[in-house]
Amino acid sequence: MVLPVWKFPYYGTMGCYQYMNSLRFKPHMKFRPMLCGEYKIPCYRSPDGKEEVLFNHTDPRMQEIVRAVLRTEEYFQKWIQCSERSIECCDRIKDVDNVEGHCPPLWDAWYCWDKPAPPDTIQKGACPDFIYTSNPPSCTHFHEKECFHNGTWRAKTNYEPCSVAPEIYNRTVFHISVLSISVIASIPALIIFFCYRKLRVMRVALHRSLILAIALRNTLTIISKSTVILPETDVKTEGVMKNNGVPCRVLAFFENTAANLVFACMLLEGIYLHRLIAAALRGQPSMTPVIVAAAVVVLVPAISWAIVMGCLHDTDCWYLDADDTGFQWINDAPRLTMLLINTLLLADIVRVLITRLRTVTTANAGKFRRTAKATVFLMPLFGIQLLLTMVRPHTKDCTTENVYYFITYATDGLQGFLVVVIYCFLNKEVQELLSRTFKNCVAKLGIQRPKRDELSGRRATLLTNLPSQLQIPEGSTKSSPIAIISIPQVAPD
Repeated sequence: MVLPVWKFPYYGTMGCYQYMNSLRFKPHMKFRPMLCGEYKIPCYRSPDGKEEVLFNHTDPRMQEIVRAVLRTEEYFQKWIQCSERSIECCDRIKDVDNVEGHCPPLWDAWYCWDKPAPPDTIQKGACPDFIYTSNPPSCTHFHEKECFHNGTWRAKTNYEPCSVAPEIYNRTVFHISVLSISVIASIPALIIFFCYRKLRVMRVALHRSLILAIALRNTLTIISKSTVILPETDVKTEGVMKNNGVPCRVLAFFENTAANLVFACMLLEGIYLHRLIAAALRGQPSMTPVIVAAAVVVLVPAISWAIVMGCLHDTDCWYLDADDTGFQWINDAPRLTMLLINTLLLADIVRVLITRLRTVTTANAGKFRRTAKATVFLMPLFGIQLLLTMVRPHTKDCTTENVYYFITYATDGLQGFLVVVIYCFLNKEVQELLSRTFKNCVAKLGIQRPKRDELSGRRATLLTNLPSQLQIPEGSTKSSPIAIISIPQVAPD
């Protein structure tokens, strides 16, 4: 439709209203624009026909009418932004000379195609911020409009690429999948740790607590992703967040508390191992005061965050920070602090091991070298790998952003799986207990097992004793363990 310049602002403002997502309107409140007067200007006409108001976004009465039918002030401001863009577009294209055979400049109700487009081409434009119901994506999406061979535009612009829902859906499903792997792997590990009395020692108790905390956090995250986040990717329906019910807010609180618990358990692992190895091996370290402090670190930030969110930002089930309030740092700051402390503890453990490598004899140096290599296996236990994805890169490239999210979700989701595999399934002590149980069951059932050739290969365990060459401080024992992981090692060819 070709419009005179003086009439264009009314149609532009009307189009911004007409093509808004229906979910932005209050139920049964969206009115149908009419054409009023001799010049057929878009307007609002009251049900009784006594009032007509032209579609002018600067008219206070029209602002009052539109504001009354929209759900939030944010949606009203998006309508204002769209209307202003339409007028800016008119000012830009009114003096542009069209090129013969090209598609002419136009405003498509959301975007300004301000230059003639060659025929038989697909033109792309950056998706405007005001078309998004919530905050626009951090990376730039592009919509498309086709210019036919005869120099005319396809009537409908393809805005589907602007939707972030498919990306969020794919990332969320991936995250749920890797979290589920960890939860499933945690079940047999927890059964093993709880069933065997021999494993009821402080070292294993800390592993058990960490695995249990990760499984709990992962389970709550799976529930929240499935019931709160995934429904939001369906633009045709209203999700749980908008209702902001009590159950979803309670879920958000417990999910954050469980996340704090995971970081606290990782810190307990770091402190215990540091005392055991780096603190001169002065007997078994007492963990009671540290455990009490960890409980405080878990609960105080979570409760404080819930109070602040309930009083100052009680929207979106507490899952979104659309206003950039920074309230999430109430939980994130203690978590980051615990990770940094664990990083320092691991660095000191490596320092001690390297120092001892220089003092032990060649006969025992191999054990310490294997122990030094095994510090890599301590990263999932200490959570150091989470530092690698703590800060999201600021990029306008959506591919780079998606790669970051998939790496982050894989790192976060598979932590529990790695801890279970390294500290349970590959632990020599656990394997011996399981083997003994299996043999006892076979003996009770009277099953004769055929002889098998001795398996080739050897196993190296890092659950070792101190070499006799090391000078032990007075009051400590030579049987004190210096590392706590068991890994398989295949014999060289």
